[in-house]
Amino acid sequence: MSANELLLDSARSGDLAGIVKALADGANPEVEDGRHKRETALMYVAAGGRLDCMAVLLDAKATPDHRNRWGVAALHLAAESGDVAGTALLISHGASPSIQSRWGRTALHMAAAKGHAETCRLLVAAGADLRIEDQRGRSPLDVCRSDQLRGLLVSEAERLALECGLATPTGKSATHRI
Repeated sequence: MSANELLLDSARSGDLAGIVKALADGANPEVEDGRHKRETALMYVAAGGRLDCMAVLLDAKATPDHRNRWGVAALHLAAESGDVAGTALLISHGASPSIQSRWGRTALHMAAAKGHAETCRLLVAAGADLRIEDQRGRSPLDVCRSDQLRGLLVSEAERLALECGLATPTGKSATHRI
């Protein structure tokens, strides 16, 4: 088994020791699984919530914004599963909070649709845009699982806009409201 194969197999199973060994043996942290989805080791461990494995791969220079054949990145996978720590780690390593899939969905769409309030809050604080619409014309606010989460997102976005003197999600400047 090559180092690249070991890396992907270890990532699929969340085997930290196998990932470390594969990288030490020269595995490319960007290698894609050519079998079907073009996913990387980082995507597998992000989907599995393996923060320790994610940290090792990011330190080995795995690209957090690499997208599979459907345009889904590791951040989408971490956010969809409600992994706040994994989402934060990816953002701290340069993952774009508003990266879109082939269908126009952002990590915020994914987290909002699953009802993951803390992950949504983190994404908004990191700059995720509440106004981005997917191919069906739906914003993250439109796919929220509850009115409570929708209200939380609007409040968080307005609070951040006021702090920065920017426009609120409704398009009015923060100073307009004062």
